[in-house]
Amino acid sequence: MGGEISLEKEMLVSLIKASSGEELCDLVLKNAQIADVFSGEIIQRNIAVKDGYIVGFGDEYKGAEEIDLKNAYVAPGLIDAHIHIESTLATPKEFSRAAIKHGITSVVMDPHEIANVMGTSGLDYMLKASENLPVDFMMMLPSCVPATEFETSGAILHAEDLKPFYRRNKVAGLAEVMDLNAVRSTSEDMMTKLLDANTIHKTVDGHGSGLSPHDNNIYRTAGITTDHECTTLEEAKDRLEKGFYIHIREGSVAKNFDALIPLVTRNSCRRFTFCTDDIYISDLNEHGSIDDMVRRAIKTGLDPVDAIRMATLNPSECYGLKSKGAVAPGYEADFLIVDDLAEFVISSVYKKGQLVYDKNEVKYSYPENIAGDMPDTMNLPDLGKR
Repeated sequence: MGGEISLEKEMLVSLIKASSGEELCDLVLKNAQIADVFSGEIIQRNIAVKDGYIVGFGDEYKGAEEIDLKNAYVAPGLIDAHIHIESTLATPKEFSRAAIKHGITSVVMDPHEIANVMGTSGLDYMLKASENLPVDFMMMLPSCVPATEFETSGAILHAEDLKPFYRRNKVAGLAEVMDLNAVRSTSEDMMTKLLDANTIHKTVDGHGSGLSPHDNNIYRTAGITTDHECTTLEEAKDRLEKGFYIHIREGSVAKNFDALIPLVTRNSCRRFTFCTDDIYISDLNEHGSIDDMVRRAIKTGLDPVDAIRMATLNPSECYGLKSKGAVAPGYEADFLIVDDLAEFVISSVYKKGQLVYDKNEVKYSYPENIAGDMPDTMNLPDLGKR
């Protein structure tokens, strides 16, 4: 499944030994009030961490570092369920600086824009540029480059171009399918793209702007399971009834939170996530994004743990990220600390058990630019000498 981390035998042995108490843990957080996204309750536990994973709850654990949280709340690291990093006008490295202070430890990115210009070289660049950062960047492969057959683009990506990328650990599925005509007419290339993803149980994103209820029937039948283009309650309700995951979008331009949040209830909240789609880095840095939507959802009367679920467990399950989205044994130690769950103001952020943000300061030591530059991204005719 997309984004799962494969454990080496030696590491698995170490985790089990730490969980059983035979080995010292790296970190123990004492007196934590955990937002339990499974039970929907707040549970008070000590949290034991080893090698970037949570290995247990309990008073018996000892750690090389032990911190008394004094009943502060611990929630899973937040996940942006759909974002175009290029639209932030920043590299993944600079994006992560702004994201991490707002508790965002993972994003599901669609590099459609760079692929539209650079093709598979753009995908390689984004995978390389997003390595070794305090945010995990899970990639969805652009399904429509160009967006439709009538568009002129710098590259064309066929199914055969995308298929090798599914072997990459950070690839979670097929990105927003926006070419309704290609799906409805069962074009050969689109059918192959859909089957390549669905056959290996990868998620396929929709892009249902303006789609009718009948069109949504076609998309679901084709194996498309998400949509971030709902702008009205009627659109969202139709997709909810048909089993879509609905990404509630609040970016720099498209803002659908207020229109859609009334549809979210205790009964329906498990099919909703939060996303930005397109957000400027300045807006993210100054105002936040997923964390802000969690706060706003709570203020509408949604239970805080349900709001947190929408930003953590729901996108993890949607994209097959089995080790993310919860504070529990066996999950990656991606979590954030808040003093007041209802206010949801983030004081500290941990990524794989390492403190990366604390008291308004990013603590992560960034590597040099390892991705290199992307030359020749603009093609202009030879204008000759003046």
